[in-house]
Amino acid sequence: MIDKVLARMNGPDRKAAGNVFSRWEEIVGESVAAHAAPVKLADSTLVVEVQDQAWLTQLRFLSDDLLTTLRANTDDAIDAIEFRVRRRR
Repeated sequence: MIDKVLARMNGPDRKAAGNVFSRWEEIVGESVAAHAAPVKLADSTLVVEVQDQAWLTQLRFLSDDLLTTLRANTDDAIDAIEFRVRRRR
């Protein structure tokens, strides 16, 4: 799945995305990673899909801390995080 997402990206964002995508659970922790996943990194905005509205609310509340943690643990240029509730399939 990660390969498909990265294949849609062009230029330097594709390389940068590999770091946050491959280290997501390590960076955010097992609990958050079980309920949220990065899906896109474009123009320094990381798009994260979350399991449900409760997780959306929680991660929005923690977004500043999460952004600081991501910046400290990756070389990726991430200036913002956009959270979305994952669509049911």
